[in-house]
Amino acid sequence: MPTKSLILLALGVVVVAVAWFWSSFCSRAKTRGEVLGSVTSHTPTTNNSKAAKTTMSISLRCDNWEDRGIIEEFVRLFPFGKAGMSFHLDTTPEDPRATQVLAEFARRGIPRADYSGAAKKARPRFEYVLEYHHHYEPADFDSARYLYLQHEVLVSMDPRRDDQGRLVLTESGLPPGIQIGCVLFDTTVVSDSLRREMVEAGLVGVKFVEVVLVGQSGGEKVWELKSSVILPPMPRDRVIRHQVSPEDDIHVAGILDGDYLEKEIHYPEAALDRIGPFDVAETYEIFCGPGWKGDGNGERRLVVSQRFRRFCLAHHLKVSWHSPIRIDSSADGGTP
Repeated sequence: MPTKSLILLALGVVVVAVAWFWSSFCSRAKTRGEVLGSVTSHTPTTNNSKAAKTTMSISLRCDNWEDRGIIEEFVRLFPFGKAGMSFHLDTTPEDPRATQVLAEFARRGIPRADYSGAAKKARPRFEYVLEYHHHYEPADFDSARYLYLQHEVLVSMDPRRDDQGRLVLTESGLPPGIQIGCVLFDTTVVSDSLRREMVEAGLVGVKFVEVVLVGQSGGEKVWELKSSVILPPMPRDRVIRHQVSPEDDIHVAGILDGDYLEKEIHYPEAALDRIGPFDVAETYEIFCGPGWKGDGNGERRLVVSQRFRRFCLAHHLKVSWHSPIRIDSSADGGTP
């Protein structure tokens, strides 16, 4: 194959891989450091009585191609499911068909997939994945007091920082006309013009740290959006602390939200009331896996107000909302 064709083929593979990665990232299918809770039934475990609509997905998986006959068996037994690389069923927890499928797994001794513990532990011959998902209506976001910000523009996949902790980006790699975007995984950057708009709007809690642009040729500055407001620790039953050894950062944690795959952030109402109104704040926790040592793979999440959301809508910014922040009237006081 000619050299030019090989290069084009390689570029095509890279483009497809990046597109898949970004799609996976936007869906927040599994946030770093977060774990699935255990279940004893197909009713999702959560202490959030105000949860939005819940759906569930069940998948039967096998690693060996020679064992794929079991997929065909399940399709014959349960024709309402979907066949592909696995047997798959998307439904609601109340659907009796889900009970039938789970009962067949139990009858055959097929375990639920367990991703806790060692990352490279041996997988069973067959296993099933059971996942729950939050689904929101526009009214859920319209009525939310605070929201967890989610980005639609990927600025960079390289969260590199200098010795002063400043984000380092290459100017030539910035998307044209960037206003607001994300550096993996949860670092928010804004243009200088948008920074001025935010300051003029009087958004409470905004804080900006200038980004180091490598190869800057007189273009517009870029800033990391942070906050002067640090939220209280999340309730004990909502996080798993990752302080494995004394030298580990005490802030590193993962979110717990029962059996839901996309985790919601919860705060006691009294704890939020104590810090007063804000438009942008940072979580106390640094959400990532154990062993974080200050690199770019863990960041505090930005929690924003309904006022910030209206600012984004008025300026036609390319952002969205992962989930409303759940404010619980009865929870512990946010002690780490």
